[in-house]
Amino acid sequence: MTTTMAPVTTEEQTFSQAEIAAQSAESAYITTLSRAGINYDRSTLIELGKTACESLTIATDQGLSKSAAKLGLAQQYASGGSITQKEAIAIVSSAAGTFCPEHKGGY
Repeated sequence: MTTTMAPVTTEEQTFSQAEIAAQSAESAYITTLSRAGINYDRSTLIELGKTACESLTIATDQGLSKSAAKLGLAQQYASGGSITQKEAIAIVSSAAGTFCPEHKGGY
């Protein structure tokens, strides 16, 4: 029995490449945090990282510097008590470096 596969369209290839890039970024982010000793649930860390980017964009659009935005967000994350200030800073910094490089630097 011979199976014939339909050709992949350009749109499907682009989606696949974007999906691969997103998965690669997520893996890099998790690896960075793991090397820093932060080993919480993967999906929770990814959600925190992506939310951090949204929050950093809002904060910098409102005039805060990158440093002030990142430190404020890290303090907010740590205030819940489930992660330390050091872990929160690592999460926010790693997210900026991986998911939203426009917010990289500033510490």
